Amino acid sequence: MNAPANFLTPFDPAKVGAIMEAVLIKGDLSALTQAERAKYYVRICESLGLNPMTRPFKYILLNGELQLYALKACTDQLRAIHRISVTALTKTIEDGIFIVTADVAGGAGRTDADIGAVPIANLKGEALCNAMMKASTKAKRRATLSICGLGFLDETEMDDIPAGAKQEVPQPEIPAPAPRALPPCEEVERAIKQAATAKTIVRTIVPAPKHSLKNGGIADRALQGRIANTLERERNAEPSKPFLVSEITRRHPIMEEPPPHDDIPDFLDRRQTVPA
Repeated sequence: MNAPANFLTPFDPAKVGAIMEAVLIKGDLSALTQAERAKYYVRICESLGLNPMTRPFKYILLNGELQLYALKACTDQLRAIHRISVTALTKTIEDGIFIVTADVAGGAGRTDADIGAVPIANLKGEALCNAMMKASTKAKRRATLSICGLGFLDETEMDDIPAGAKQEVPQPEIPAPAPRALPPCEEVERAIKQAATAKTIVRTIVPAPKHSLKNGGIADRALQGRIANTLERERNAEPSKPFLVSEITRRHPIMEEPPPHDDIPDFLDRRQTVPA
């Protein structure tokens, strides 16, 4: 008889321990449900600083164990995060095997190296070119995972595994991040009203005096005296008189006849009237 949908499975510590051992120690994720695998996938990405929406990993059933292997998006993001650069690529051919050694260096000064090897004995043309490029890619990705301390298989290594030992597994749906909840309209309106009715506090550079002037005191008499003197000067001041522009030529000393200068020679004295 099938159990109802709301039936709760009794908690079994031994079973939970076996699942944890299979996942954490052996790396076998087959005991997890699809929802648990999706959560595990996201947690792995978050621990490495990877974006799970770019699908940096993929599942594969290898020798009966469900495992993750790294894709191109994984190694590319790791190189950007840890500032990993390939310092050298050494290529050799031994017994029909094309071997590429990739030397990498991290941003912290640590260095590492790994190899990528593919058979090229009977290859020619485009097939040979593809094999050589695959060896270079494999070396760089393996070196990237190695310098980051990760033991994941790379997707370039999947072709080297016999078909009977591996099986593709449908990938779990990665949960999209929940949209950010906006405040209700009432809360927005309340915040606008509070901002509109808030009192403005005027702050002055020089604080106002704490006490008013004492009536009849020295400061009060001095202030009253300055006010009285100012008013008296304004009452006794003569009204301003208009200044005529025609008086400029009469009053300005430049326009008057300059005094004679006996020291000026005749040929430099321009005051003399030139005969017509």
